[in-house]
Amino acid sequence: MSKSPFLYEGIIKDSIYSFKYYNKPYFYKLFGNCLLSYMNDIGYTDFDYIVSVPLHKSKMRTRGYNQSELIAKYLSDKLFIPYADVLKRTKKTVKQSQQSKDERRKNLRDAFGVKSPHKYKNIKNSNVLLVDDVYTTGSTADECSKTLLNYGVSKVYVITVAR
Repeated sequence: MSKSPFLYEGIIKDSIYSFKYYNKPYFYKLFGNCLLSYMNDIGYTDFDYIVSVPLHKSKMRTRGYNQSELIAKYLSDKLFIPYADVLKRTKKTVKQSQQSKDERRKNLRDAFGVKSPHKYKNIKNSNVLLVDDVYTTGSTADECSKTLLNYGVSKVYVITVAR
């Protein structure tokens, strides 16, 4: 199940783009507050853990921050739900926005794994909220969810700023 308060267009699209590509890490508070308000309004807050879509090491080095992680940690703090840094990107992928739906699925196949499986045993049999910035075709959310479910998570819910 995936929820998003905004459509990926206009000022929201421009703001997310600035957040990711124009070194505006502090935008996480704006997006975090919007998500928090939306989640509280629709009662989408009953989770055991919050996780975020990981960036590949090389992209993390270039950008300096993971926008999804910043939002996820903000939500974790405000909702008093533990953040679990459980996912890792195991494959460097081509930028998703430049791909067709089929290419996105192929691009992301086996692109994620679980970090330190022994450290995160406690998330097995739990309900997890996966946080990302944009939900387009659902390929990223699907692959991350599959990784988490294969690890033993009971249910994965998804929240994004826009779709």
